[in-house]
Amino acid sequence: MTQRRKRGRLFYKFLFVFLLVSLVPLGIVGYYLVNLTQVTLNKAITRDQESLAVGFADTVSTYITSFRNVLYDAAHLSDFVGMDVEKQKNMVNNIMQLHAAFLEISVVAADGQETIRIGRFLKDTKLRDFSNDGIFQKAVTRGEFIGGLERYMGSYPTLTVGIQIVSPSDNRAVGAVLAKLSLNGLSGILKTSFPENTHTQAAVIDSSGFLVAHSNLDEVYKSDARLPEDVLKILLQNDARTGGGEILLDNGERVLGAFAEAEELGWVIYIQRSVSVAYQASADMLKRTYKMGGYVFLFVLILGYAVSLVIAQPIQALREAAIKLGEGD
Repeated sequence: MTQRRKRGRLFYKFLFVFLLVSLVPLGIVGYYLVNLTQVTLNKAITRDQESLAVGFADTVSTYITSFRNVLYDAAHLSDFVGMDVEKQKNMVNNIMQLHAAFLEISVVAADGQETIRIGRFLKDTKLRDFSNDGIFQKAVTRGEFIGGLERYMGSYPTLTVGIQIVSPSDNRAVGAVLAKLSLNGLSGILKTSFPENTHTQAAVIDSSGFLVAHSNLDEVYKSDARLPEDVLKILLQNDARTGGGEILLDNGERVLGAFAEAEELGWVIYIQRSVSVAYQASADMLKRTYKMGGYVFLFVLILGYAVSLVIAQPIQALREAAIKLGEGD
């Protein structure tokens, strides 16, 4: 019984040493590599989300610019510059038919008096005086103006675009075209690109926090639509044009956020994804690594058992022979 106990002790000593020598260095190196890989992968995911925000910033700028160009081209046609009301009405009606995003278009003479007003939901078609209107003044003096965000009819986010009408003969401003542009199309683009099942939200805000567009249409149609204050605080106080990283929301949720500025507009495109979803690839890699580590441990354990058995048996046989020899056998 004593010999068996000693034999078992020797076997387990060999097994312990073998596992210690084999698994400890492997575990240290593996832990370091896994952490390094996970950090690198998470950084790559963050950079990809930032690149996505930059791409959508270009999309937003292009969307607005395309409608600006429609008004610009019309305002520089000879029929428009002549300030012939009937011809201008025909052109404005054509623009409204071709581009559903225009909710209302007005033509204003140089003295600020509105000569044409055509809209989709107008109840009052009375012509107005724009002589003291800031948007009109900026459009006439600058050549064009993009701004004047508002909630059209209390819900639809709308942008006002103003284009100067210039007489080609003396390069004199003879008026301006003012159009209210619906921004629902931007929300539609975001909703298509970030459906609900992706657990990702995307939004566009201006420098004051006005919610221009959102991937969730229910959010953007609110009369007081804004992003959560904890997110707005980060976005509006940041001087960088692009950026991203983890954000701890006031409700305790940790998300991965990325933003980019649409420079011409001064708007910010923000993309938010929960950390668990954003880092899913990293988490899957970690699970697979742990699973493989378990297989390696099991393999080393079996190998250590076999090696320890091979080494321990001859040594134990020599020990038993030495004991018998000492006893005179």
